[in-house]
Amino acid sequence: GKIFMREGNVRRAKEHLQHIWEKDPADIPSAILYSIALSLTKEDDKAEAVLEYILNTDVGHMEKASAYYQKAILQQKKGDLEGAADSYTEALKADPAHTNSMKELALIYMETGRQDEGLAMMKSRLSVLVNEETLNDVGVIYWLLGQKEEAYKWFASALENNPFYKSAILNIAAAGEEIGRVSEAREYVLKFLTYHPEDADLRGLLTNLGQGVKV
Repeated sequence: GKIFMREGNVRRAKEHLQHIWEKDPADIPSAILYSIALSLTKEDDKAEAVLEYILNTDVGHMEKASAYYQKAILQQKKGDLEGAADSYTEALKADPAHTNSMKELALIYMETGRQDEGLAMMKSRLSVLVNEETLNDVGVIYWLLGQKEEAYKWFASALENNPFYKSAILNIAAAGEEIGRVSEAREYVLKFLTYHPEDADLRGLLTNLGQGVKV
């Protein structure tokens, strides 16, 4: 089942994981993977039932966090942001270092007007995971708050961590255009293109950068 999931063959994976679920529902790692396969094949009700079984079973804290995280994803698909926020919170109670729950909860806070909590949650993620994605995400929140200079700094920090992180390059280009730091932003784009000259998106971005074109 794991092999088929890695290969993207979700339906074959589901067949194998379903067999395990029916024979041994106490195999919690397989049950969690089965719930993911069910969700990917749009069988959300079945996925939710599997997760409820897991959450009503005495499982380890990391497995509980994973189950709550998957439950939250299903709730978001239904538009239940409040329920999803509660489930992400429960995931973090089970595993305070569950970085995926930190990120998703921060984004829900931002979407529901709780900007300060969203920023605090995303920054707390840095205490357990300092990488270009997290640094870039903090920058995005500052951007949404209208603090564009601060956002630029975080995008730059993301690129110090990984100069080839494309999301941060696109963001720093947009921020540089807005705050008048176009020449600096161009240097980040040029560095990327030195190693990835085939990237048509960034070649076009470089052409337009500084000409009033927003990315």
